[in-house]
Amino acid sequence: MKTVAATAALALGLAFAVNACGGGGSSDDVKASLKEFSVTLDSRQHKAGSISIKVDNTGSIKHEFIIMRAKDAAALPLDAQGGVDEEKVAEADKPGEIAEFAQGTSKTKKFNLPAGDYVMFCNLVNEKSGTPPVVHFKLGMHETFTAT
Repeated sequence: MKTVAATAALALGLAFAVNACGGGGSSDDVKASLKEFSVTLDSRQHKAGSISIKVDNTGSIKHEFIIMRAKDAAALPLDAQGGVDEEKVAEADKPGEIAEFAQGTSKTKKFNLPAGDYVMFCNLVNEKSGTPPVVHFKLGMHETFTAT
């Protein structure tokens, strides 16, 4: 009987150690980084379904993180400034977003992504009197992602 109890205690201890060392992370986690003017993903392919995405804003200004179902950035409808015209995208093709957040901060959110191709991007526009608008998407702040 002592052997069974010792084995159970050892297994419980190992499970604790693995989780404490970071081994308890899910393979359905994605890490993304935003900065002027790019989106970097740790992996451009992941398992479809519920995916937790941690987004770090490593830039020097505010950014947002939007996910839309599309083959690539060129397949998204554009507005007159060169950003994505979000109103022209079907609701079913908009799994969600993380609203704009400050530089030097991180946000994490779960998204349900059915199998398919997606574009992850920042669609903010910075406008300053007397200068042309700075359209984040137009400047290359997008990346493709496939859920399989």
